Amino acid sequence: MINKHQRKRQFIAWLLQHYRHANPTVNYFLEFLMVQPDYIQYVEFSDQVEYASHGVYISYVEQTAVPFRYYKEGKSYSSCEQAFHDLRLNTQGGQPVTFYIELNIPDYIATLYRYDLFTQPDYLPEDSAFLDQLEMGLTQVTRQVRRKQLKEQVDLALDQGAFDIVNQLLNQLEELEGHDQDY
Repeated sequence: MINKHQRKRQFIAWLLQHYRHANPTVNYFLEFLMVQPDYIQYVEFSDQVEYASHGVYISYVEQTAVPFRYYKEGKSYSSCEQAFHDLRLNTQGGQPVTFYIELNIPDYIATLYRYDLFTQPDYLPEDSAFLDQLEMGLTQVTRQVRRKQLKEQVDLALDQGAFDIVNQLLNQLEELEGHDQDY
């Protein structure tokens, strides 16, 4: 059975066989990861690495505006040497951090799943104000739809002369209107 670190090395070997970066330092960085067993354990492959505390974005698309980007604690660097240096220092003293790598290649996510390497990002920011607004909006729309349904049912019950049902529906409508006052 192949462990995760071996799969990472196999994936990097496949990547280097199929893609060469225009910046040789990026290729050296990946080769270093592949051959140095002490460092591969601190690397994960993911997406949206710009939100990670230590993220490396590598694009293999020709003529791209951003061929390489290293994100470190909210700052962005275009130098692969900086990422290389930080990775080598990562295991010296203190608590080692995980480096998240995102690649811009065709079928990136599918390829990671084929190697069983995709790491679901847990570093994405949660915009709680946005989520609260969204929830409130959905609640409001749900109540508007329910109010419309109740009014249509009241009209239908009136047309049929079912006054006991009309009273029940009006009570539900009043209760719904009371909840709307809370918002």
